[in-house]
Formats: sequence, C-alpha cells, structure tokens
Amino acid sequence: MSKCVSRIDSQEAELLKLAKENKLQVAGIYKESGSAHVIGRKLFNEMLQRIEEKEANGLIVWDESRIARNSLDGGKIIYMMDLGQITEIVKP
Repeated sequence: MSKCVSRIDSQEAELLKLAKENKLQVAGIYKESGSAHVIGRKLFNEMLQRIEEKEANGLIVWDESRIARNSLDGGKIIYMMDLGQITEIVKP
C-alpha cells in the first residue's frame, strides 16, 4: 500500500470517527484523485448535486482547502452556503 493511500484511509477513518462522535449522518464518501485545480471534477459535481437535491446539507472534510481549489468550485460552495443548502462544514 502506498503512503498516500494509507494517509487517505487514515484520514477517512478519523473523519468517520468525528461524524460518529458528533452524531452526524454520512450520506456519502467522496475520494477524488484528479486535480482540484481543474474544473469539472465528476465526483465533486455529484456531491454538490446530492446536496442540491437535499440528500445532505453539510460537508465533513479533512481540511477546507481540499473542498475547492479553483474559483468556480469555491464560488459554488459559497453560493450554496448563501442559499442555506450547505449549512455546515465540519473538520477535525
């Protein structure tokens, strides 16, 4: 197992522990290997669509810098927060 995969798996375990401790329901787990600098990440867009469809209303992330690394994705997150579609971003 590569060091990167091991690190991602340990981060996921910590985030699931955080969710359990805070009684947060996890609607899905998204691990995308593509660059966040590129617009059009498939899993990112799927995640946002599920939030728009009210299947979830928040994000649990290792670090908020991992959510969006380009202005379009970042703007979409901010806009969804303005609309109340994303009500909380939780991190350790």
